[in-house]
Amino acid sequence: MNPSIIRKLINKGLYSGILLACLISPTAFAMDAQAMQATMAVMEQLRSCMAGIDQTKLEQLQAKGEAIQAEIQGLCQSGQRDEAQKRGLKYAAEMTSDPDLKQMLNCAEQAKNAMAKLPKIPGMPPMPDLSLPQIDDSNHVCD
Repeated sequence: MNPSIIRKLINKGLYSGILLACLISPTAFAMDAQAMQATMAVMEQLRSCMAGIDQTKLEQLQAKGEAIQAEIQGLCQSGQRDEAQKRGLKYAAEMTSDPDLKQMLNCAEQAKNAMAKLPKIPGMPPMPDLSLPQIDDSNHVCD
């Protein structure tokens, strides 16, 4: 499994796009008071969701993901494709059962759903897809 999802969540910040929308003057985008209030409610919902996540644990997950990625790349480069696949599948299973990552992905999904209901803000990029990729025997970690 590629740790890029965790890296996206930590490095870019899950709600940086929402925060940007809240920091920019509402008149710049002709947001009315109701739209601004809805945006602030989304921010509060996201802040509340994220408050229960241990940021240190997420940083540890990122570091572990990077180490596993390097290990898997080494196995692939040395021709140990089967071992690399086994290691990738094992790591994927660990990640999908991690409660902090599950909560982070839940917060991301909540934010995405809430953002979809808000008025569109010109220039605001869409929320990135932060879902976990499907990892199974049909795709190989070395490819």
